[in-house]
Amino acid sequence: MTAGIACRGGRFLPKSWVPVIALIVGTGLYHSIAAVSGDVRLGDVLGALPSAVPTPAYFSSVIAALTDSANLPLLAAVISGALAMAVLDSISSLVTLVSYQGIADKRFDANSQLVGQGIGSAVAAFFGGLTTSGILARAAVNHNAGGRSRASGVVNAVAVLVLVVVLSRPLAWIPKAAIAGLIMVIAGGLFDRWSFGQIKEALRTEAEQRKDNYLAVAQMAFVVGVGVFVNLVWAVGAGVVLSVVVFVAQMSRSPIRRARTGATVRSAKNRDNRLSELLAKEGHRIAVIELEGMIFFGSCDSLATRAEDLADKGAEFVLLDMKRVSGIDATGFKVLGQTFNRLRARRTTLAFGYVLPGSINSEIAEDLILNGVPEARLFESTDAGLEYFEEGLLLKLGVDEGSRNGWTLEEFGAEWGVSPEQCAILAGFVERRRFDAGDFVFREGDTSRSMFFLCRGDADVSIPIPGAVRRRRLATFSQGTVFGEMALLDGLPRAAGVRATGRLEVLELGFDSFTKLSEGHPAIAVKIQTAIGSILGSRLRGANSLILELDS
Repeated sequence: MTAGIACRGGRFLPKSWVPVIALIVGTGLYHSIAAVSGDVRLGDVLGALPSAVPTPAYFSSVIAALTDSANLPLLAAVISGALAMAVLDSISSLVTLVSYQGIADKRFDANSQLVGQGIGSAVAAFFGGLTTSGILARAAVNHNAGGRSRASGVVNAVAVLVLVVVLSRPLAWIPKAAIAGLIMVIAGGLFDRWSFGQIKEALRTEAEQRKDNYLAVAQMAFVVGVGVFVNLVWAVGAGVVLSVVVFVAQMSRSPIRRARTGATVRSAKNRDNRLSELLAKEGHRIAVIELEGMIFFGSCDSLATRAEDLADKGAEFVLLDMKRVSGIDATGFKVLGQTFNRLRARRTTLAFGYVLPGSINSEIAEDLILNGVPEARLFESTDAGLEYFEEGLLLKLGVDEGSRNGWTLEEFGAEWGVSPEQCAILAGFVERRRFDAGDFVFREGDTSRSMFFLCRGDADVSIPIPGAVRRRRLATFSQGTVFGEMALLDGLPRAAGVRATGRLEVLELGFDSFTKLSEGHPAIAVKIQTAIGSILGSRLRGANSLILELDS
């Protein structure tokens, strides 16, 4: 009955009165049953309690003991015992404080709490009291009863004093069974929701996340077991030791997030079909290793082994993506430097992405340079390093990225199935334009509706970074490629700007010219539209492949 009222009484009674009424009802039921049927054993009652007003009767004796020179040899034992009790009570109080912060949804000053409890314990000794610490059960009951301020603790202390001094005889009638029912409800309310949440997540999450949740549940169960079968102090110590062991084990995992080849991941530089097909065919000679977490003495060896294995399997270029690396210790830097030299002996080039002196992860860059990695092998992004490796691979294959004379309209036509005679007609509808390095072919937001055939040079596609002077590169077009075709079809403002990286030469086909071409030579216009569709389809497939790679 006591447990039932304590559990459900909050629905129709003030919370602060629920435990009191539950005890009163339980006590009344106990004595009613005892009066009606005296031979039924219902358990014991609390019995007589000592009743006295606390006084500092021990103050003078404590002072006398401390000032008596005969007791000096005992002070070492007393002080060591006092310090041990202080440490144990402090741990218990801090654990209680952390747990109670979750209940109260409020942060507290741990130092102030410990100082206050220390003063209270020291003063209590003069009254013959025993030291104590923060206990979650009492804190939770106080919170559930409506206690939110520091005054609630003072009110609780005064109430206990009044009960013991004034109401000691009525308290003696309270049955232990009623107190047990109240404690059952209080204990049930102390179960941590986070613990149940971890168990639930372990049953329904994906395999990789489930492993972490299993580990969290196992740690929780271990600490609970030590607390139940040994004691709470041992449980705290065992939990700390287990956390350290788990942390070291997790940190010792391989820092490799995933490894890919140049056949599946490409740089943002768009090349003509011939070079793109060649890179797709020979892309296995480029390896990209994405790293994450901490690279230190416990995990760097697995990274070095993986890089050397890739080199032994034919990778001539290995790029380490450092974007998600949180830090590297001295041993990690040394191993990376040694790996660079060992790969170079195998005629494999090792480079690092998202590491650049003076800007991106500059501290990591400086330490890599100190360990023998040349600055030329450090890139501001993985894309920049990958583009550099693609150019190196094409050079090894003896393939020139483009003719010195650039692409002609006939070469574009040959790609699209436009005959030389039709190209001669098309030449009358395009305009040759030249740009110097840094010049914009068009900017984001422009409403021009021209498409461009890139005959010579490279051009970067970029967007401005809000609040910054520099721009973010999205892609690069090289000779033999086409850009600006979307605006020709839909007429919407440009989504990004295109700027020449060096001397640039293009052929421009404006919307008005294309309209006239469609009216006078529809067969040529259809072939151009078909080519645009093929280009857009290829870019869409590339985007889909990138999304799948990122999601895997």
